[in-house]
Amino acid sequence: MALPPANVGALEPAFAWTGSELLVWGGIGLHSENGGCVPCNGGGAYDPKSNSWRALSSLSAPTARERAAGVWTGHAFITWGGLPSITQAVTSQDAVGGIYDLAKDSWSALPITGQPAWRFQHELVWTGQRVLLWGGVTRDNIHLCDGGSFDPKLGQWSTMNLSGAPSGCVRPATAWTGSEWLVWGGEMAGTSEEVTNTGAAYDPEADTWRTMSNIGAPSARTAPATVWTGQELIVYGGNAGVDARAYNPTTDTWRPLSLVGAPGLHTHGDAVWTGAELILWGRSDCSVGGRYDLASDSWQPFSSQGALSARSEQTLAWTGTQLLVYGGTVGTHFTHDTNSGARYSPE
Repeated sequence: MALPPANVGALEPAFAWTGSELLVWGGIGLHSENGGCVPCNGGGAYDPKSNSWRALSSLSAPTARERAAGVWTGHAFITWGGLPSITQAVTSQDAVGGIYDLAKDSWSALPITGQPAWRFQHELVWTGQRVLLWGGVTRDNIHLCDGGSFDPKLGQWSTMNLSGAPSGCVRPATAWTGSEWLVWGGEMAGTSEEVTNTGAAYDPEADTWRTMSNIGAPSARTAPATVWTGQELIVYGGNAGVDARAYNPTTDTWRPLSLVGAPGLHTHGDAVWTGAELILWGRSDCSVGGRYDLASDSWQPFSSQGALSARSEQTLAWTGTQLLVYGGTVGTHFTHDTNSGARYSPE
């Protein structure tokens, strides 16, 4: 993969796949190959067909930040949250999200009236009509188990009903099913790092939560790798060790998945769904990934050795035919970030 433009972060950027390009904005680039920035205030769009990047306009873009989140709406990239630096206070100028119009290559600010308390390490998802937000951490390291929604057509924020909401709110497993937002596990509210193995499903039309069964669920954990298959939420790994389970929201049931040949511990952000397989890749001390075939309940390893250095906290995206791996931190002690990347074709 070609290197991105200057001022595009390698670690913890906001990103989204548009259907033809990988959009990356902000993040950290302390030791990266494109010059370095902490945090970064640039953006880039990567076209896998031409193996090339183009710079996004920075005019009226949000202030430089790391650990923001982003979603693709079908015509615009929306990013919200993040920190100017882990050591700096968040100013009123920093606590503003942005909307990037792909066709116009232009930015506009999200309204701040009614927006949730500013945070990082939160979850965002696009429902087809609105952006949903859940959880996250404040600059003072307070875990927030609340959320909100933003309607880009109306340009308005709305509060989220918290009755029956999940107790996990930092690095949970999440998936949008087409009608519900599944939120399971993660670290709980407050300042502790206590984790849960419970969850709930949010219906944005009714603004209600329903409790997910935890019978047969994985043990309490945070930062698992997760995908939505179209019928089930697959939860793999996380801080509690190797495990693989699938949750069916229609039947409200969990089932175990095979671990024979599974690639070992992987965490949040390390997985994509191809339509038939779960692909896992990314660990600082290992260049071997795994492909899980849902139909046969079986694993197949694959190696990136010779093509891509082992790393953690990378950005992954599925193009429809290829896995894109961009950025991350390399070295067993997470000593350097990198702007490098690669494309993997399963077939």
